[in-house]
Amino acid sequence: MFTDQFDYFLKVKGLSMIDAGIQEDDLVAIKKTTDVKNGDLVVVRLENEVTLKYFKKKDHLLELIPANKDFSKIEIDLREQEAFVEGKSVGLIRTH
Repeated sequence: MFTDQFDYFLKVKGLSMIDAGIQEDDLVAIKKTTDVKNGDLVVVRLENEVTLKYFKKKDHLLELIPANKDFSKIEIDLREQEAFVEGKSVGLIRTH
């Protein structure tokens, strides 16, 4: 059913990934891992919140890229701010 084993479902809140076919209240299957590459759809913890975005990292700069033109990418200088990759998406269940 999914591309890999998964550890938990993340319930989507918001519309930042709608152009990737991920809608509010969908369940994204997440595999806990820090082994991610550019272009992966990842869950990242920023302080006390998590976000689901496309991952792009070059040197110390991390970009978390939404799939909705109405949202801005999140840019993080890892020398100044912490960001923790909690896992990557391995599947999706549409709830409606």
